[in-house]
Amino acid sequence: MKKRIAIALCLLMAGCAMIEPTHPSLMELTKIMQDSDMDATLDDTNATYVDVENNSGYTITDAGVYVFTGSANDYTITVDAQEEVWIVLDNASIVNEDSPAIDIKNAAKAYVYSTGDNHLETTTKDCPIEADCDIVLCGNGALRLNSQESCVKSDATVAFVSGTYELTSAKHGIKADNAIIVVNANISIISTEDGLHAENSEDDTLGYVYIGSGKISIQSSSDAIHAGSLLQVDGGEIDLDAWEGMEATVVQVNGGNVSIHAVDDAINAGKKSKSYKPLIEINGGTLTIVMAEGDNDAMDSNSDISINGGTVDITCGHNPFDYLGNASFTGGELIVNGAKQTQIIKQKD
Repeated sequence: MKKRIAIALCLLMAGCAMIEPTHPSLMELTKIMQDSDMDATLDDTNATYVDVENNSGYTITDAGVYVFTGSANDYTITVDAQEEVWIVLDNASIVNEDSPAIDIKNAAKAYVYSTGDNHLETTTKDCPIEADCDIVLCGNGALRLNSQESCVKSDATVAFVSGTYELTSAKHGIKADNAIIVVNANISIISTEDGLHAENSEDDTLGYVYIGSGKISIQSSSDAIHAGSLLQVDGGEIDLDAWEGMEATVVQVNGGNVSIHAVDDAINAGKKSKSYKPLIEINGGTLTIVMAEGDNDAMDSNSDISINGGTVDITCGHNPFDYLGNASFTGGELIVNGAKQTQIIKQKD
């Protein structure tokens, strides 16, 4: 059935304008997203409609809107175009053994829009969604992804800007070379490796994660959120249960409600990027950390820790803070094991 699909917020990724780690913000949304996609509207009047079939596929070579519906096994949507492409999943279900469900080999940018209830699954080595370009996931429906690999993988940037997503992965939930951006989406991830993983082996200023709003729930046997360079939280409801909660060279929390249950470090600022000095910086929001028993740290920085605002509530039987540089507490509320603190105390060398 044809319809007009209005997207309140589908954002095209642009080059990330980085600044030095200092509050209030490492990254600004308006500088990592182009304004032209802040209020994009998709008109499917001239869309191409495709019913998926077993042991088949469809190749997109031209710009446009392509709507896929139905259920199939071993079906691949392939994109090999020079321009912008919209893939609309309208109550579609695809289960593949030997290939991705959506394989974006070439496009100026690609949108995957979900309406209704959708399911993509791969049972062997491929990801359900693979892209060589920036990819935006959006919609007013739901998309369930299951994989023995990562669920979504891009050589560029992955952005979630609307819709509901449920990911179950034997490896990373979402993997991107340049960036992962979440704004106004509802995402649930169960993964054996990292839930969100952004890292670039060629340019260590990239590989960042930005969360502006939405709801994120991650259960991971490794890191819930891993960024090679910067990890910034400006808002949202975030619930992490993992071996490590958030790991990057610089971790900055400016807002939102973040809950972390971790076995090792809840927040770890390590020397992953030579372009930035390791730093954990809390400027706002509510951060609740509950540590498992053992030799672990709630906050572990290879350089500095700075708490300037917000509420930080830590329950930790071993070591709330470990850092190699300096620590400062200039504002907000700091609670450790039920007691209010007036300073950050390093409890081990």
